[in-house]
Amino acid sequence: MRDNLSQWKKRINQCPLPILSSTARFFSRQKACPGASISGLWECLQYDPGMCLNLLRAAGRSRKTKVTTVNHAILLLGLPNILRRPDKLPKIEEIKNPEIRFLMLNQFSNAFHAATQ
Repeated sequence: MRDNLSQWKKRINQCPLPILSSTARFFSRQKACPGASISGLWECLQYDPGMCLNLLRAAGRSRKTKVTTVNHAILLLGLPNILRRPDKLPKIEEIKNPEIRFLMLNQFSNAFHAATQ
């Protein structure tokens, strides 16, 4: 059982998590805005656990420092890199199977609720 879980974990860690289309639209608008800020991005990011996890993964991959918060990840990756990132990630709304899309949105809702408690 443990071997199966570790293999599954390796497989999942390679895949980017889907993000909300609204997040991708917000970030594309921010690219044109010279005054983009971390606090402005956080207004959008706090509602998209998929994007937050993608940022934490990206910041934690090549660093020796342990990345613990999304703001820390944004600082390490830099705003230009962060603003380009959503274009490369799959969108939840593009998932064809409605059951999988529903389960993923439900998990995101649970993750958001847990993070805010």
